[in-house]
Amino acid sequence: MFTEQERYFLFTDIEGSTPLWERFPVAMQTALARHDSLLREAAAANEGRVFKTIGDAFCIAFPTLADALRGALQAHQALYAQDWGQVGTVRVRLAIHGGTVQERDGDYFGTPLNRVARLRDAGHGGQLLISGHLRPQVTEPEFETLQWLDLGNHRLRGLEEPEPIFQLALPGLPTEFPPLKTESAHPHNLPSETTSFVGRRPDIIQIRNLLIEKKARLVTLTGLGGSGKSRLAIRAASDILWRYPDGIWYVDAVSLSHVEEFSSTLLHACGLTEDSKKTALQQLCERFKSSKALILVDGAERFEELADDIAVLLKGTEHLQVLATSRSVLYLSMEHEVGIEPLTLAESRELFVERAQQARPEFSLTTETEPILDTLCQTLEGVPLSIELAAAQVRLHALPELLDALSKRFELLATRLRDIHPRHRSLRSTIDWSYQSLTPEEQALFRSLSCFAGSFSTEAATAVCGPLTPGSSLTETLGRLRDKSLLRLAAAQHSTPTEPVRYLLQDSLREFGADALRETEPPPQQELLFSRHSQYYQSLVQERAQELRGAGQRAALSALERDAANIRAVQERLLSTGEVGDAARLAIHLWRFWEIRGWLREGRAQVQRLLQRESALDDPLTLAELLLTAGRLEWNSANAAKAIRYLERSVALSSQHPEPESQLTQRTALTVLGMIAYSRGDLLASDQHYEAALAVPSEDRSVSMALKTNLGINAMTRGENDRALQLFEECLAYRQSVGDLVREAHAWNCIGATSAALGQVERAIAAFETSHQMYEALGDPVHAAHAQINLGDLAGQSGDPARAQQHFEGALVVLRPLEEWRGITACQLGRAVLALQQEELAVAQALAQEALQISQQNGYQESVAQAQELLALAAFFTGQHDAARDNLQSAEALRDDIQLPRSSAQEQLLAPLLQSRTP
Repeated sequence: MFTEQERYFLFTDIEGSTPLWERFPVAMQTALARHDSLLREAAAANEGRVFKTIGDAFCIAFPTLADALRGALQAHQALYAQDWGQVGTVRVRLAIHGGTVQERDGDYFGTPLNRVARLRDAGHGGQLLISGHLRPQVTEPEFETLQWLDLGNHRLRGLEEPEPIFQLALPGLPTEFPPLKTESAHPHNLPSETTSFVGRRPDIIQIRNLLIEKKARLVTLTGLGGSGKSRLAIRAASDILWRYPDGIWYVDAVSLSHVEEFSSTLLHACGLTEDSKKTALQQLCERFKSSKALILVDGAERFEELADDIAVLLKGTEHLQVLATSRSVLYLSMEHEVGIEPLTLAESRELFVERAQQARPEFSLTTETEPILDTLCQTLEGVPLSIELAAAQVRLHALPELLDALSKRFELLATRLRDIHPRHRSLRSTIDWSYQSLTPEEQALFRSLSCFAGSFSTEAATAVCGPLTPGSSLTETLGRLRDKSLLRLAAAQHSTPTEPVRYLLQDSLREFGADALRETEPPPQQELLFSRHSQYYQSLVQERAQELRGAGQRAALSALERDAANIRAVQERLLSTGEVGDAARLAIHLWRFWEIRGWLREGRAQVQRLLQRESALDDPLTLAELLLTAGRLEWNSANAAKAIRYLERSVALSSQHPEPESQLTQRTALTVLGMIAYSRGDLLASDQHYEAALAVPSEDRSVSMALKTNLGINAMTRGENDRALQLFEECLAYRQSVGDLVREAHAWNCIGATSAALGQVERAIAAFETSHQMYEALGDPVHAAHAQINLGDLAGQSGDPARAQQHFEGALVVLRPLEEWRGITACQLGRAVLALQQEELAVAQALAQEALQISQQNGYQESVAQAQELLALAAFFTGQHDAARDNLQSAEALRDDIQLPRSSAQEQLLAPLLQSRTP
C-alpha cells in the first residue's frame, strides 16, 4: 500500500570507484566497509534511515530538512577526515533534495528521488550539493554560519528549465571543483524524456564503466523490441554527457529510409554541411579525428550495412565511441554487447503504477490489488513495452479484469497513440518486426521452438526440431536467434557458464511462435513436432530416474529440475490426447524426484488425475506401480490411511503376476507398509510386512538393503542398539559401493541415531552432520531438515539449548511451507523439551499441545505418547497433579498397546514425575 510522505533525501556515491577496485581489490573491501559504517552512523545519529544501497551508492531518507543537513554535514566531514590507507583518497559526492514521495514496503517512489539522483550525478567527488529551491527553507540558527556557494542555474537531465544549485562549503574542506556535469555545458541532440525513467541502475553503471572506465569503442545494447533499449541508452548517455566535451550525437536509424542517410543525418546533427568533394563519412572522420565524442545509434539493426559505416567511423578516428541499440549484435570485432534483461518485479511494479496514474490519475493500490499487480507484472515478464501498454488499459479495466484479459495478450496490449512508432503500437507488431527480419530458415526454427515450455538445451532442440535445410547447422541457427534477441540464455547460464548452453523463449514469443506454427505448418507436421518433444522428454525422464539410485544422482536431480516445465507440458499433452499409459509411466519414473525435491503436492496431484482415469490403463503392472507411487507420495505427505489403501491394492494386484517387475512392486509396497506400521508404533506388524517382503523373490540387492535398514530401525526402537548399528553399517558400506548418495545419507542418519542411543555423542554428531550436508548437496530439503532435527535433539541432550533451538528453528523454516507434519511434530516436541529444561512451562505446554494435535490427526502413535508425557511433566511442575497423572497414564497405556518402550533419554527427562509417584 502506497502512503504519501514529506521526506528529505541524501544520496551519495564514490566517484571513480572502479579503478580503485582494480588497483586495490583487498584494500577497497576494508575502505568500503568503513565508508558504509560512517554513512550509517551519520544517518542513525540524525533520524535518518538507509533505505537502499546499490554498490557504493547510498540512499538515506530524513523526516526534516534540518535532519538531512545535519546528517550530510556529519557524513561529509567524517568521510573527508578518514584515513583510507593504501587506497589513498576516496572521493564521495553528496546531494540533498526533498519533497512529497510515496512510501511502500520501506522504499520510496516519486520525482524527488529522480531529482536528487541527478543532482548527485552532476557533482564531483568531495562535493556536497543542495537543490536551489531548498535553500530558502534553511532557517535554523545552527546553519547561519554555513557558507553557501551559488553555482548558477543548470538544466539537470530530464528537466525542461534550468534551476539554481548550491554547494555547501565547510572550513578545511576543498571548495574548488570542475564545472558541474550538467547538460547545460556540453553540446548534444539527445531527445528529451517525455515520461519518467524507472530502474535500470545496474545497467547504467555497466554502460558507464564500459565507455568511461574501459574506454570501449563500441557498446551495443541488445534486446527484443520493447525491452527499453532506447530509453536506457538515452538515459545512460545523459548521465555521462559531461565526459564528452565534443558532444553526444543521436541518430534514430529506424526513421531512415536508406542506409546512405545515416552519415548525412549525423553530419547535419553536428552542424556541418555536406561537401560535394567528399563523402559524408569522410567528413565525419575528419570532424571526429581527435575529438572526444559519443555517437548514439538507435535501432542499428535497421540496415545490415549500417555496421560497416560504424566500423569506418571508429577506424578513422582516435577517440570516437559509439553506443548502439539493436535487436541483434552488429558482428564487429570491437563490439561489447550488453544484453538487456527484463525489469525486476519491483521495477515492473513501479513502472506500471507510474504509467497507470498517467492514464488515470486517481489510480491507486489497495491491500487486495497489490498481489494482483504482482501477478500481472510477472505475467508481463518484465518487458517495459508490455507493462506500459497494459498500464494504459486501466482507463477501461480494473486490475482483476486486466489480469484475466491477459490470456489474450496480443489483443489487449495495443495503443492508438500517434507519437508511438507503428512497430511499438502493439506487442504483436513489435515481435512481428523482429520475426520478419529473420531468414526463412530462422523463421522455421523459431516456430518449431514454440513447442518448448521452458528452457531447453541444444541437444533437445536438435532432437525435437530435427534437421533444417541440407548443410545447415541448427546450433548456428540457434546462435543467430539469440544474437537477434529472439532467444535468451537461461538465467542459470550466467552463474554457471561451464554448464551446457540452455536457451529460453519468453512466453510472449512462444505464443507468437505457436500462432505462426499453426498458420504455417500443416497439422501432420505440427503433430510430428509435438510427438518428438514428448518422446524426447519421456526418454530423458526414464534415463534420469535410473540414475537417481546411483552415482549420477546429483546430475540427474539437476537435469530433471531444469526440464521440469517441459516434462509438465508432456504430461498435460499425454493426458489431453488420451495416452494415459504413457502419462502413468512418466509419473512412476518421477516419484523419487518429487520425493527428494519435496515436490509432493505436485506429485500427488498428477497421480490423482491419473487414478481418476485408471480404467484407461490396460496394463495391470502399470496400475500396480502407479498405486505404489500414490502410496509412497501419500505416506511422505503424512496421509497414512490413504497410503495404506493404495499400497494394499498394489500388493494384491502385483501378487497375481510372476514377472520380476511385478515382484519388485509387491516387495516395495510391503516395505512401505512396514514403515507405516512402524510410524504408528506397531512393531509386530512392521516386522511382519518386512518378512513378507523378504519372502518375495528378488535379485535387487538394493531392496534387501532397504529392508535391513528398516529392520535395524525396528531393532533400535526395541533397544537392541548393537544389532541395529551392525545392520546400518552394512547398509552404509553397500550404498557407498554403488554410489547411492540418497540412501547413504539415510544410513548416516541411522548410524547417528544409534550412536546417540549408545552414548557415543561425538560419533552421533559427526554422522548427523554428514547426513545433513549430503541431503543439502542433493537438494533434498525435507530429509536435510530431519537430520537437523536429530542434531537439535542431540544438542539439547548435551546441554547446549541455544544450539538445539537454532537447529529446530532452521528445520521449521523448511518444513512448515511444505506442510511436512512428521518433521514439524518432531521439531515442536524437541522445542517443548528445551522449554521444560529452561522452566518456560507455558511455552512447553503450547508446543506439546500443538505436537499432540498434529500427531492425533495423522496417526503418529509414538509422537502422541511423547506429547502426552511432556504435557504431564509441564502439568506436574505447575502443580496440576490430576492433569499430570491423566496425561502420563494415557501415554503409558498407549506405549503398552503399541509395545513401544521409552528411551533412556526420555526416562531421564521424566524422572521427577516418575519418582513422585513412587511409594
